[in-house]
Amino acid sequence: MTRLLIIVLLAFGHAPGVPGQDDSGELHDSGLTVEVGVSRLFLDVEAVDADGRPIPGLTQEDFTIRLNNREYPIYSVDDLCGCADGDGPLGPSPNFILFFDFSQIGSRWRETALREAERWTNEVKRPEERAMVVAYATPSGLRTLCRLTDDPEKLVASIREARADSGIDDPFPDRHTQRFENCVDGTVSCHNSGMREYRHTHRSSEVLTRFLMRMGSLPGRKEMLLFYQNNAIYPGCLFATDGSCDAFHDGTSADSVPGLDDIVGEVAGTAVASGTVIYPILSGPATDWSVDFGETLAGITGGRFNRNSAGTSEVVNAAGRDCACMYRIGVQPPSSSSNRVLRVKVAVRDGEWLPHDYRLLQLTEQERWRRNAEAVLLDPESAREITLSAAIVPVAATRRRWDAKVLVTLDPRSLGLLPSGERSVASSDIGAV
Repeated sequence: MTRLLIIVLLAFGHAPGVPGQDDSGELHDSGLTVEVGVSRLFLDVEAVDADGRPIPGLTQEDFTIRLNNREYPIYSVDDLCGCADGDGPLGPSPNFILFFDFSQIGSRWRETALREAERWTNEVKRPEERAMVVAYATPSGLRTLCRLTDDPEKLVASIREARADSGIDDPFPDRHTQRFENCVDGTVSCHNSGMREYRHTHRSSEVLTRFLMRMGSLPGRKEMLLFYQNNAIYPGCLFATDGSCDAFHDGTSADSVPGLDDIVGEVAGTAVASGTVIYPILSGPATDWSVDFGETLAGITGGRFNRNSAGTSEVVNAAGRDCACMYRIGVQPPSSSSNRVLRVKVAVRDGEWLPHDYRLLQLTEQERWRRNAEAVLLDPESAREITLSAAIVPVAATRRRWDAKVLVTLDPRSLGLLPSGERSVASSDIGAV
C-alpha cells in the first residue's frame, strides 16, 4: 500500500519578481487577500404569458421565486430579453457543447449522432459562435475531443476522428436486446438486468453532472446538444414482464429496481445552476422511456427534445436560436435543506406562475469543491489553464508500504486577481483528493 501526503504550495518567491519575496530572500506581505463569499444561486428563466408570448421589460420587483414551495428574496435580475432583427436572442453568443453519451448509443446509431453534429457545425453554427466536443463511454471515461473554439474545421475534424476512435466504443448499449431476451422468468433474471441498466445509467448521469458543474465556471449562456439513445429514468420498468412497473421500481416489490429520479434531478439542477440549457437529441429508435428522459431534461432546463428521428434536425437547429425573453435571477439559497435538489417556481407581475418546473442543485462548498475535483479527474484535458509543478519524495518504506510526500506548486499570478482598493483580491479553492 502506498500512502501519499499531498501539500499544496503557493509559489511565492520561487522566481525573480514573484510577489511575496524581496531581493534579500525574506518573505513579506504579498498584498494578496483571499475572500470567501456567501453562496448564491442563479437561475435563467424564460418569461412568457399564458399564450406563450415573451414578456419584455421585467425588473427585480416583477418576480417572485419559491424554493421548495417557500418564498425567498431576490437580490438581482439581469435582463437578457429581446431579439436582434427577429433572429435569435440579444447579448453575447452562447457557448455550445456537443456532448455524445456513447455509453447509451448503440453502434448502429452512433453515425446518426455524429452526422447531425457535423451538419450543425457546417450549416447552423455562426462564425462568431464557439463550441466544444465532448464524449463519454464506459471504457474510456469522459474525454474532451475538441476544446472550446469558433473554428469549424477543428470541430469537424474532432467529430470525424470520433468515428474511427475505437477507444470511445461502448459495448453496453449493443447488449440491450440480449438483456431483454435473458429476462424470461419475470423475477431474478429480470431484476439482474434491471440493476445492470440502473448502475450503468446512474454512472453516465453522474459523469454528466460533474461535467455540468465545471461548465458553471464558463461565463455566459451554454447550450448543450446531448446525443443519447437508451437512457431510462425507471430502468426496472423495462423488465417488468407482468406490467407492474410501479411495484418494480418503487421498493414495494422484493425484485424492485431503484428509479433514477434523484440523479436526473441533479443533472437538471446542475445544468440550471451552471446556466446551461439542454437539448436532448434522441439518436436512435424512439421508446417511451428514452423520450421521457429527454422530455424531463428539456422541460426543466428550458430546452427542446425530439420524440422520433423525424424531429432531430428541428431540435438541433433550434438550440440557441429561440427568440425569447430570458432573465437571470439571483437568489440566496436556504442555509440548510434536507433536499439537495430544490424545486423552483417563478411568478411574474400579477402572480402568474411561469410554466417551467425548474430545479436547482444545492451543494455545500465542500461538496462543490469535491465535485469540481472529480470532474477534473474524469477529464484532465479540460483543466490545463494553470501550470503546476509536482514532485514525489519518498519519506519512509516498510516491507509492504511506501510513504511518500507530494509537493505541488503553482504561481499565484496565474490566479485571477481583481483590484480592490490598493490590494489585489483572489478567490481560490485549495484542497486534496
